[in-house]
Amino acid sequence: MVYIIIGGSRAGKTQVAINSFIKDKKIEEKKDLIPYTEVEDYILLGKYSPEGRRKGTDLVARQDIPKFYDQIVRLLDTGKDIVIEGDKITSDNLFNQLKEAGIKCKLYFVRCSAETSIKRCREHNDNFKESNLKALITKCINRFDKWKDDFDGEIIDTDGEVDFTKISIDDSYKDYRKARTGMKHKNFAVFILSHGRANNVKTLKTLDRGHYTGETIIICDNEDDQLEDYKKLGKKVVVFDKLKEMERTDTEDNFKDHRLVVYARNVCHDIAKELGLDYFLVLDDDYHEIALKYVRSHKLMSKDVRELDVLFDTMLDFLDVSGALTVAMAQGGDFIGGADNGNLEKGIGRKAMNSFFCRTDRPFKFTGSTNEDVNAYITYGMRGKLMFTIYKAVIEQATTQKSAGGLTDIYLDNGTYVKSFYSVICQPSCARVAIMNSRHPRIHHKIYWNNCTPMIINEKYKK
Repeated sequence: MVYIIIGGSRAGKTQVAINSFIKDKKIEEKKDLIPYTEVEDYILLGKYSPEGRRKGTDLVARQDIPKFYDQIVRLLDTGKDIVIEGDKITSDNLFNQLKEAGIKCKLYFVRCSAETSIKRCREHNDNFKESNLKALITKCINRFDKWKDDFDGEIIDTDGEVDFTKISIDDSYKDYRKARTGMKHKNFAVFILSHGRANNVKTLKTLDRGHYTGETIIICDNEDDQLEDYKKLGKKVVVFDKLKEMERTDTEDNFKDHRLVVYARNVCHDIAKELGLDYFLVLDDDYHEIALKYVRSHKLMSKDVRELDVLFDTMLDFLDVSGALTVAMAQGGDFIGGADNGNLEKGIGRKAMNSFFCRTDRPFKFTGSTNEDVNAYITYGMRGKLMFTIYKAVIEQATTQKSAGGLTDIYLDNGTYVKSFYSVICQPSCARVAIMNSRHPRIHHKIYWNNCTPMIINEKYKK
């Protein structure tokens, strides 16, 4: 993701970038085609350590402006989100390059009137010509109107007597969020399963960015040495007894390994029942985006969901009317092949992985030390139960074996070969181990659906 922040002079662009991506975090400045600042999960083009007003791309020389795109491309391989802000990036040429390359971008227009811009400049002894200040604002308005649809544009309003030193990207859509009445399904909560990542629960930030208004509960086990840190995150934390859950769970082996998410998955229905919930959504802790997929000009596109309440209500509505045990969002791997992949056109799949919309009165269990979600959907699928993935909605997460904590250790120890074999043990009639074809081929499970789930026959054949 590339975050683009534009706006007039003294609108607060730089402050929005600092508050949203840098505040209270350690930064490291590096030299390349364009100097950049690295902080945790983000890279910001330009320098942010100097004292005074001029920061970020303001310090980039004019002759280096054409290098912005090349620098962004070089940094994409880091896997970190990239932030660019300032007057020098408000460029059709740069935006065209990003669009043509298919790079996912998010555009913010930090907006204030020409009068406010002029007043703030004079208060800070900035002797810019009024004509130039007005021209910059007009340029930003025109660029935003032109690119807002391609880059999912949002406005952050800092006009008037606003303390823009405290504003961040979370302040976009302010009026919209005030008007929201919350989710239609009131007795609902999001469960985030986490272990050993109290300082890096990315899913919390993703829910907040999507303006989710419901309750969020972090599910931890009693062997996690970071429990006190989790409780400082400001969300309700429910702790379960891992040894007790181990005794109730069929791991399909005799390893007795504690480092498994299957125990947390299996305790969720019990927790929901104890809390008196009707519905809940189970998420992992490493999602950096929840998005909608669509095709434009024969390219597979993605748009960050900014109304998660609406998306979650829609998924729960489908859960109700379908009679399914669970409904899931797609994963990035479901779209290998891009627009020609076929899943988006198909719309729905007979599987459920990683994210689970559930009803408390429709309990089900997971088995196997790993691949527990695959084991569940093929086992219940063979029994005629319904588990679905809606391909239009997708969660994006950290690459397996790249993110510290969670299940990373067990994946590194055993690899996907052993992981995939749990599904063969579970249902040998329809599961096998095969090579998954992609840029980096790897061992993975393969499901033969004709041997797995009862086929749904069109009603037109009914006699």
